[in-house]
Amino acid sequence: STLLLDLEAFVSTSLTVAKAISTNRDQTRAILLTLERLRHVLSALLTPGLNRDIDIICTEKLNIRPVTPLIGFSRNEAVTLYPKADPREAWCLSTDVSAARALSITVMLNALSVYEEFMEGASTVMIFYATSLAAVVGPKYQPPSLVYLARRWFDGSSDIRRSARSLFDYAIACISDEDSNEVIEHWQHHLPCLQPTAEREAIQAALSLFLCGHIAAEKYSLLSASTLTDISKSIAMYLHDGQSLHRVLAIDLCSRGFHIWQHYIDAMEILRALFTLSTSIGKDSISLYNVAPQARLAVLQIASANTPLFMTTLGLDILTPPTLDHRKAVMQIFAFLVKKVSSVDSYNADTGLIWYQRPLVLQPNLPKLMEAVVRSLDPNTTTHREAVLDLATEIISYVVK
Repeated sequence: STLLLDLEAFVSTSLTVAKAISTNRDQTRAILLTLERLRHVLSALLTPGLNRDIDIICTEKLNIRPVTPLIGFSRNEAVTLYPKADPREAWCLSTDVSAARALSITVMLNALSVYEEFMEGASTVMIFYATSLAAVVGPKYQPPSLVYLARRWFDGSSDIRRSARSLFDYAIACISDEDSNEVIEHWQHHLPCLQPTAEREAIQAALSLFLCGHIAAEKYSLLSASTLTDISKSIAMYLHDGQSLHRVLAIDLCSRGFHIWQHYIDAMEILRALFTLSTSIGKDSISLYNVAPQARLAVLQIASANTPLFMTTLGLDILTPPTLDHRKAVMQIFAFLVKKVSSVDSYNADTGLIWYQRPLVLQPNLPKLMEAVVRSLDPNTTTHREAVLDLATEIISYVVK
């Protein structure tokens, strides 16, 4: 018989149960049953026999026992099973199959790591399957498809997206220049800025920006100036479009490659858009993706990578903002930067963001920025003094501390 498993629904349900706090016997039983189910699925997905140390971790630390069922994947209402005599054969079928299997393993191990006692072992096994297969499997190895992983980032749950992204990033780091050029050549003509207005939000256009943008962020020297210009324009297009479904992609690319895009678009306007998005908490900003934390991360990255531009824009927009709302947004960003948030090694698993104490780049520029804050309260030089009084007072208070 054949069993079809909806991985996304299975993981979502498993995580909900696993993260619950047990208050009675039934909940404890449900948590333990979920653990066993995760192990059973992983026992079918993993390919033991590739590395002895990893096999020992799976059996002794994670209590995952090898099983013998055939594993396949379903697509377009058809199911394909892949018989194998050698564990390496599972990774020599096609790039899509390798990507699907690696993603399934990563998602399941992430779910298993919710149980604290299995976190270290699950992490070790996950790293092996993400980074070591090419060397272990040999020349017939089919690396995970970049396009498959990118598609899953767009259409998956947060757990699927996080795992797809980690595998995608490693694949980009390992891909050869020749293969990188091949991907760029195939996808660059589908970039959003080159499409008719009605097609700019299409998944093909967004996929093109995802693939070309992330390759450019890692290997920009391989790309022509015209292609880098098209990528930069596409990022700006999504970022400035309040109705775009792909705004979070633009924010992410700003965080990763602003030092590249700034040469091809209005860098100051991009930074101002990120200021506004960093403080967006209204209903209009609520979507599948949490935009504000990602925009704040991009702002921090840019502040470190291009401090002069950041400080100039911040100072100008405190004193001469285009609108009152923008001044509030800029001062909220400044307040965020001077506050003592969590320590440098504090990681938020839900958002995937690392938060810092007061950024070091702010220290030498504090006097000039504080002068702008104080001047924003002068009724003779600015308007709307009352609207920013509380924020300015908060900033001054934190700086004094």
